[in-house]
Amino acid sequence: MPAVSDERLKGNYGTSVVIARFSADCLVRPVASDTDVGVDLYCETVDAGQPFLHFWVQVKTGQQCRLNSLSTEASCSFDIDHLRYWHRQPVPVFAALVPTEWPVEREPGIYIIDVTRWILERGFPRDQASISLSSNYRCMPGDRDSVRAFLGQVVPATTARLR
Repeated sequence: MPAVSDERLKGNYGTSVVIARFSADCLVRPVASDTDVGVDLYCETVDAGQPFLHFWVQVKTGQQCRLNSLSTEASCSFDIDHLRYWHRQPVPVFAALVPTEWPVEREPGIYIIDVTRWILERGFPRDQASISLSSNYRCMPGDRDSVRAFLGQVVPATTARLR
């Protein structure tokens, strides 16, 4: 029987947190584990009971996500090659950071980076292999309004920017 690393468990947990938090207000489809090449979730907003806007999510979990001292935002390092891949996609891409201790003691917040907006506004650094990006939004446990605001305002605005 193969060993399962803590890193795999953390990634599985973080993805499950994002799925659970978003699923009450949008359609979420996990990317099959053997086909994950840079996004973890395919998502689709719902407007007036109808599927509406598509977006993709890359989930980062655990200590690779750094919280600021007030826990108001989180950051994570991304390879420039990943940013280039996401830039070529037909829908907006967001990174959902799920910083948590391991083993998990309490439900974590989700800190969201609008990757597409960042790329459109700043382009790509020429002399770096990776860059640290900070979250623009957060969805804390029990705060469904923040999820609804993200889905109802941020996703449509970023979709418009991309088009």
